[in-house]
Amino acid sequence: MSSLHQCVAIVGQYESNHILRYMRMGDKPKNPLERVGRGMRPNGINEFPPPNTKLQEHNWQQLVSYFTNGLPQAKEELKPIVERMTGVKTSSLLKNNDENASRPAIIAMVSNLGQADLLTNFVCTAGDKMDLSRVLVFCTDEETLHIAQGLGLNAYYNDVLFGEVASRAAVAFGDQIFVSVMWAKVVAVHVLQQLGVDVLFQDADVVWNPDMNVHPLDLFTIGGGANIPEHVFTDNSSEFDILLVDDGARNVMFAPYAGNSGFYYVRTNDRTKWLFTSFIYIAGDLMYRV
Repeated sequence: MSSLHQCVAIVGQYESNHILRYMRMGDKPKNPLERVGRGMRPNGINEFPPPNTKLQEHNWQQLVSYFTNGLPQAKEELKPIVERMTGVKTSSLLKNNDENASRPAIIAMVSNLGQADLLTNFVCTAGDKMDLSRVLVFCTDEETLHIAQGLGLNAYYNDVLFGEVASRAAVAFGDQIFVSVMWAKVVAVHVLQQLGVDVLFQDADVVWNPDMNVHPLDLFTIGGGANIPEHVFTDNSSEFDILLVDDGARNVMFAPYAGNSGFYYVRTNDRTKWLFTSFIYIAGDLMYRV
């Protein structure tokens, strides 16, 4: 029994990997146990209600546009950019089905005009000590595209993919602008996976320490680089699919692993490609519901 008046009971049922959650609704201890979702509070408020019909229909339209026009167009336009950045033909990467294969990686970022100052700060912090040639910025408006290119970064913009993303900065965590940018962040990784590269995704407010003398991509590469600290694991780097930083939050929304989507590395294989495709399927209506 915990301080939250919860307990765990192991009971016989059909074979399942899911944990069923029951709760006594209200403040009376004799109230019957009811099966509830993980977002249900004792006061009857559900933190994770399903998306309403309007959000679902919006997501359907978004999916049709993405898979019919946006994704095919982005793959064709990004193919020469990715090949120039990695020095590897994407056709050879896509033919390699070995899930433990060493693949070139690209650092992906997403920015709109409201985050352009963060993007500028990222470049200025890196200075001339860090190689930015493997950084690709997905810009959600043309103004940001020009800024990123002016900073010397590889940059890409597609109005079919990002036409609905507002150019101004989000006012608060979880508002509609914030959510639309989150959708763009999922799209950026998903598109790059379709070209066969691994992806290190980072938010624009993440900066590198130029005094480390270690490129971020070397931290996730088998064997690493000459300057990798001894405590950083690289020998077993083929044993993960995704590495995320700890968000720090310990509420139900981030449970159970507390992963943060602001800095993570994805190794492209069948499992992670399906994971991000499933994000595309469901992320639109779920994100906008938040």
